[in-house]
Amino acid sequence: KSKIYSYFAKKSLQRALFITVDSIKLKNTIKQMIQRDCDLIQNGINTKEILNHKNKSITRNKVLSIRALAPNYNILELIKERNKHLISQNISFIYPFFEEQYLNLIKNELNDKDKLLGFMNKNELYNLFYSACAVVSIPTSDSSPRTVYEAIFSGCVVITTFEEWINILPKSMKERIILVELNSKHWLKKSLIKAKKISQKHFQPSKDAINRYDAHISMSNLCKKYYV
Repeated sequence: KSKIYSYFAKKSLQRALFITVDSIKLKNTIKQMIQRDCDLIQNGINTKEILNHKNKSITRNKVLSIRALAPNYNILELIKERNKHLISQNISFIYPFFEEQYLNLIKNELNDKDKLLGFMNKNELYNLFYSACAVVSIPTSDSSPRTVYEAIFSGCVVITTFEEWINILPKSMKERIILVELNSKHWLKKSLIKAKKISQKHFQPSKDAINRYDAHISMSNLCKKYYV
């Protein structure tokens, strides 16, 4: 929306030999801006480390929120929905950053067993993923959510609002997605019931899912295309 940023972005993109992006939203935006196609190379994850993670939990009973504590990610709406309908489910909040004022609003809505965990290293994060039946990610706007991909490969069910990245997911990953609309009645209660059933099934990523979302394969494909 910034005219200055838009001006320099267009100049840079028009003069680039090649353009790569990590999301279908960016790809479509650039197409509208300068009428050029670009290559979609996913913001990859370490699929081998996730799938071979040693500290795997037997039971999946946790519900996690994994996005920043900021208005765009609708964390407050999640907690209020839980409280409004008296859902007896504690939530653990993992977040890369927070806005102080928004955090204070959130604290006023938490129950005694909710946990504000903040930033976590990968080993801690994967431990939590493997003990979770559901991960909630309901942003107003999103592009290519890397942590959501990590959650799916850990076998979590992701409760999320619709974004373009969902359309291009391979079937094995899409089966782990529950789409919700925040203005629909009992959206959290209904989606948690579904998530608990789906999470009991073992997640087996397809070959296509690994080829498209593994970080090493993504970068290898990029190098082969542009540097050979």
